[in-house]
Amino acid sequence: MEDWFTARAPALASPARTPVSFGALTLGFLSVLPLGVSGSASLARLARRILVDGGSVLLPESDALLASPAFREIVLGDTTPHATLAYGQPFTVPGLHIVATDSDHWVENLTALGACGAHGFVGLVGTSSQQSHPMLPLIQLTESAFPGAVTDVDLVLTGDETADDLALSAILRATFQGESAPAANRGGFVDFQLSRGLLGVST
Repeated sequence: MEDWFTARAPALASPARTPVSFGALTLGFLSVLPLGVSGSASLARLARRILVDGGSVLLPESDALLASPAFREIVLGDTTPHATLAYGQPFTVPGLHIVATDSDHWVENLTALGACGAHGFVGLVGTSSQQSHPMLPLIQLTESAFPGAVTDVDLVLTGDETADDLALSAILRATFQGESAPAANRGGFVDFQLSRGLLGVST
């Protein structure tokens, strides 16, 4: 198989690149408790930007962001969150979608959002980094300068709204233009797990 692709690689032209806005993205958003106001608001501003530009945002039904006032006020307003997609169901209409989940398991929820159509993920983590998806990039932010944060996550938020938004935008562009990979993907810190459902068992 490798020989087949190697022999044909010189004949394959690189696809043409076309400038697009963040509205071309479908991003999954996840978080790990505890959530700070500045981190939740930073994700909310990014989500709103993507949605206003015509893109899509996917959130697990069990994620704490949906209970964060700093996130909900910007993204949901007065709307009560409820699942609009089943676990792993591909969406057909762009916009904000909440994905039904059986647990708050990070890797199971990454798997669900990827199956729903996410191009990648943005995660707000607490005092340690989290696993990424083996096929999709995960950009991780933290409000805590925990030991190893500089190398294990992609952005340590400063609380300066303008600076944080610019830094996150730059990381998103570099990631989805193929210029760099997020820390977890680069280091092979990845995992994949399907939800077993409420009646699932391990044997």
